[in-house]
Amino acid sequence: MSELREEIGKIIDRLAVIYDEEDLQLEAISNEIKTLGDRLFELTGKTVDECKPFEQYWTYTSLDTIVDKILMPKIEKKGMSDEEITELIKKICDELDHPSMSEAEFDRELEILELETGLCNASDYFFYPELVGLEKNPSVEAITKKILEDKKNAVIEL
Repeated sequence: MSELREEIGKIIDRLAVIYDEEDLQLEAISNEIKTLGDRLFELTGKTVDECKPFEQYWTYTSLDTIVDKILMPKIEKKGMSDEEITELIKKICDELDHPSMSEAEFDRELEILELETGLCNASDYFFYPELVGLEKNPSVEAITKKILEDKKNAVIEL
């Protein structure tokens, strides 16, 4: 691990412990969070809030994956067309069938899908399709159709 990655990892690990075990109302803890946050911003250009969720990262991912995510550029909404969203969905499905991305890269693809569609639960369409009204083990076409329908409904509800 490079020195930069190592330092970011130490900051994230400490913040995770603080948020899990410490009284955030204590002045000393609040000051430590600010100091760690300032250093994190110096290293990455991202605030502590932009680096979340890292609390208890050890329950669902590795520190390396969290550091990879933090070091990736911020995601900006591009206004993808339905055709571009369809290609992104196919890419995600292909990745599930034939993994080649890191966990951080895959999570980023899901985050892009959420941002571009306005759906906050994009992973459900792939991992828990029954929760979004799909059958178990849906086809790529079924997932695509459902996401595009729900995207349109999400826009209407706003």
